[in-house]
Amino acid sequence: MKNIFLVLALTFTGIAANAQNFDGLYQPDISAANWSCQESQIGMDGGALAIRGGFLYGVESRCALGNPRPITGMDAVQYTTICSAEGNKYTEEILISRTARGVSINTPSRVMNWRTCETAAPVAAGAWIFTDAGAGISNGLTTLNIACTSGSIPTARLTGYSSASATNIVFSVDGQRGETFAFRQSSDGQSLYSTLYNEIFWDGGIIEAMAAGRSLTISENWGNGNVGNVVTFSLQGSREALDFLWRVCN
Repeated sequence: MKNIFLVLALTFTGIAANAQNFDGLYQPDISAANWSCQESQIGMDGGALAIRGGFLYGVESRCALGNPRPITGMDAVQYTTICSAEGNKYTEEILISRTARGVSINTPSRVMNWRTCETAAPVAAGAWIFTDAGAGISNGLTTLNIACTSGSIPTARLTGYSSASATNIVFSVDGQRGETFAFRQSSDGQSLYSTLYNEIFWDGGIIEAMAAGRSLTISENWGNGNVGNVVTFSLQGSREALDFLWRVCN
């Protein structure tokens, strides 16, 4: 067995560069995942997963990626690996393929989907960023997240809005005539939520206007032309964030 590993180790020399197409920091692609994505925590549970320098780093495991065989017609590569985990050493065949959110790793025993850490950056005040929750922007204590249903219909969630019981919310881009959406209170009473059925096709409406505009004003429609609880969000970075969201949802 020792000789087998020696031969494989020699085979791996000089071909690690073939894994660089997948190089990056990752975390599990599940909704509950909230990993730190820190370089210093690669291989730690809750830290970061990684592919770099010809190695694949899981939780307390490392695999050298060798003998790469690109799969025709796919953004995928088959590897022969030498892995070490919990003091054990073994070899296995794995297939790494590109996905919209990161990579998929297919081993003889399971399939793992990893999301790139770049798509898991936190929402920053003043600029739109794509997060696990969707495309988001914050202004003070108020946060707006645009996401989608399983049927690809856009959704909107307002957290920290001054009126937690509002039902009719007006979205207005760059001072233009706004569009009113029916919101409902979340079960925990902490946010307002709406399925934007008018935006089912994602273009020609408020979503497209937000991607192209400079500022978004949200207000509560009190009727008879009166509005209140006005909050204004920057639309800086909205095109990139909403475009990424569209690709994920569709």
